[in-house]
Amino acid sequence: MDLARETGYSEKTIRKWLKSDEAPKYKPRPPRPSKLDPYKDYIMSRMAEGVFNCELLYAEIVRKGYNGGKTILKDFVAPFRKQFRIQAVRRFETKPGEQAQCDWGYLGAFELDGRLRKVWLFVMVLGYSRVLAAHCTTSMDLESLLLCHEKAFEKLGGVTGQIVYDNMKTVTLGACLSNWARHSYGFSESGS
Repeated sequence: MDLARETGYSEKTIRKWLKSDEAPKYKPRPPRPSKLDPYKDYIMSRMAEGVFNCELLYAEIVRKGYNGGKTILKDFVAPFRKQFRIQAVRRFETKPGEQAQCDWGYLGAFELDGRLRKVWLFVMVLGYSRVLAAHCTTSMDLESLLLCHEKAFEKLGGVTGQIVYDNMKTVTLGACLSNWARHSYGFSESGS
């Protein structure tokens, strides 16, 4: 039969198709179990935590006993990347004079007065204008923090209604600071 030779199908299959009134239909195949199946819940939980790096995920599931390939993992993760993608954070706007944000930054170790000392940077940023005041210090203790605030208020020309701290230990560990500061400067403990 010429059709069988041209198409590569057997003569029996061609005859069956020619006798039928409908186009050939294939029955859906039952899904085959995958080596990845036992690890999918774990992978989903890691993706929910924001981990989509397949190299990292692969290493983690191999430690759990996975003995399959990386390609099947990458194929599984790919459709979820868009679903779990973190949206950009919208900027929080404040009114003029309403809020300032403060944090410490480490600048490094420098030779001061003949000895090597750690130097920290205190930064206060106004919420509305994003104008900042910064001051270097060799300590992050309560006294230094208060002096840095005074210098920042001086430079910025006043005090805001609220000051937000980014989890500063000097603020979060010092209950006496929060009571004193609230009374003296009107500081607020709200923060990120």
